[in-house]
Amino acid sequence: MAITLMHISDMFNKWVVVDSVSDVVDYWVRFNEPHVFCMLTYCAGAWPGGNPDMLEAATSVLPTGVYNQTMDWIAIAHSKAYDYIHEHSKLAKPLVGVAHHVSFMRPYGLFDIVAVTIANSMTLYPFMDSISKKMDYVGLNYYGQEAVCGAGLKLVETDEYSESGRGVYPDGLFRMLLQFHERYKHLNIPFIITENGVADKTDLIRRPYILEHLLAIYGAMIMVLTVTFLCVYFNFDMV
Repeated sequence: MAITLMHISDMFNKWVVVDSVSDVVDYWVRFNEPHVFCMLTYCAGAWPGGNPDMLEAATSVLPTGVYNQTMDWIAIAHSKAYDYIHEHSKLAKPLVGVAHHVSFMRPYGLFDIVAVTIANSMTLYPFMDSISKKMDYVGLNYYGQEAVCGAGLKLVETDEYSESGRGVYPDGLFRMLLQFHERYKHLNIPFIITENGVADKTDLIRRPYILEHLLAIYGAMIMVLTVTFLCVYFNFDMV
């Protein structure tokens, strides 16, 4: 019998994780930043496993391209996992969702507005829309802003950056929370900031960074939101 993507998903649900730890897990993050994985693996070939040829890379973002095909399969796998977890969890109300990467993108110049519009149309809402009936919270990873210039990003001299090159912009988190609330308020589910943090080996901007982003979350909560918790995330490439 051939092993398909759905067989792998079923095996993951039944044998590897869910049946083993469902009695101790309250929050399930089924996928982390799926569109980032798809872009860097199957479109750019920068991560292992993709190796797209020139034609695949050039057509990757078309409706029938490898990016959308992969995102569709991930949405299917998430939906199957969501149903399985809710059916077999030993806890009364497990919360299942994903960690969705967002950044506040702004055009560097007038001619970059179209690039920002296209990038947002691909990355902000399509995947979350596709699983909106199968998530118990809106999980967002946010680190900062990005200035889009042509087909890439540009470092702006007047902006503040972390040591990993991420633009420090707490107001962007506030704006993203409001935008996603407006999009998904009909679901009546909480928000979780699943990742947030700053690369700062000198430890000079870490405290104000965390404080300012907490204030951004608090501002959104005062206006409209229910935010369950914030995960301040640091790993070896961020400290």
